[in-house]
Amino acid sequence: MKLSKKAIAIGASSFLVVAVIASAIIASIQLPENTPSVFISVQSDNSAVKPADIPNDTTKSPQDAENSDNTNNPAVTLDVSGNPDSISSDNAKKPSISDNGTSQSKKEPHNTTSRAPEDKPGVTTPLKDNSEGVVVGVTPVERPGEPVSPSSNKPTSDQWVSVNPNIPNELYNYDYTVINQDDLLTGKQLEYRGFRDWEKAAEAAQGALSTYYTVDYRNMGSTNPNDKADYLKSLVYWVGESAQNDICSYMQSVKDNKIISTASVITDGSLIYNNGVRLTRARVIVIFESGASAYGLKNGVKYYKDVEVAVYANTGEDRYGYGQGADFNALLFSDNCFNVLCDFRIA
Repeated sequence: MKLSKKAIAIGASSFLVVAVIASAIIASIQLPENTPSVFISVQSDNSAVKPADIPNDTTKSPQDAENSDNTNNPAVTLDVSGNPDSISSDNAKKPSISDNGTSQSKKEPHNTTSRAPEDKPGVTTPLKDNSEGVVVGVTPVERPGEPVSPSSNKPTSDQWVSVNPNIPNELYNYDYTVINQDDLLTGKQLEYRGFRDWEKAAEAAQGALSTYYTVDYRNMGSTNPNDKADYLKSLVYWVGESAQNDICSYMQSVKDNKIISTASVITDGSLIYNNGVRLTRARVIVIFESGASAYGLKNGVKYYKDVEVAVYANTGEDRYGYGQGADFNALLFSDNCFNVLCDFRIA
């Protein structure tokens, strides 16, 4: 059967229509995978989208991408029509998240200036301690009324705490023994600064000097300190146990020179002053029965000698078993603590 040209034309047209329709359907099915979406994802700082920011994984559908973990950079959708009212975000109410210290949202520049503390009624900010063992803001307290320091080495009667008329006047008139002028303190100054043990100090000087110059070589006993001879113990009582070896050396000298002597002492608490060392003055009266030649003197003649000796409160120390000593010690065997004011003279 022979087809007419009209029938052939109609069939060809029908085939073309079907082909076009099929092609359109196939194209519409592949469009989401191969055609860019009409919605563009941008960062919250409105920066341009770079190719590097587009995921390489094209196997996910737009719905899968929307549900994926994207909390660190929430997507903002923008209508391609340019209508600003269409801008939206799933996380619009969330705070911006920083990356390496830089906020993804627009912020004010960081202020590096420290804020001043807020004023709070009733709250006092503690002052900064700028001291290192130093008292700050303290004015030294003056000592009004303190007696003046001596202007010369010659004492005056008003510089002693008192003057005893029964004491030889020479003891008040000898020049001060000066080691350092700045350390010189009169009896009046010592009293002002609180010293009160005048008589105890004088008693120590009297006991030590009378024991020192009253000796009998025949009764000295052992000069070994471990043996604690009676004379050693009697002198330690007044001068302190730290001098035991010096006392033993003195005892040996008495033995070697066969000295026998008797002494008495005149002193008073009013004779105390300070030259860096607290000193009290005294007069020692001595008669030698034998051994006077050791001092360049004659036996049987009464002599006197004026001295000054350091006097300090006993520390109560008893390391060597001598027991309790006097309240004050006279330091006869220490440097600058036993000074001669006037050597032996005939009384």
